[in-house]
Amino acid sequence: MGVRGNQFYDLYNRYSSIEDIPADIKANLEKNIFRKSLDAVWQDTREFFSQDKPEQLRRAVGNDKHKMALIFRWYLGNSSKWAIDGIEERRIDYQI
Repeated sequence: MGVRGNQFYDLYNRYSSIEDIPADIKANLEKNIFRKSLDAVWQDTREFFSQDKPEQLRRAVGNDKHKMALIFRWYLGNSSKWAIDGIEERRIDYQI
């Protein structure tokens, strides 16, 4: 598992929800990893899963751990896409 995957795994095990993650760690996630707000990532995640697998969104309602997992999946899913598309500013995030 890569460095980012390990970070997500640790956060997933330590906290019950995205909201429970301390503000300084959330700020770091938004600035350095996601490069957008967690609210924006969740919006993107909802749009994707509403088309692809709506049952995932239904499962996330009332299940904060699952919501957190879907947010982390946004990053992991996009890291492959960034590599395929050759998005240079996301080079450090590439998952091949």
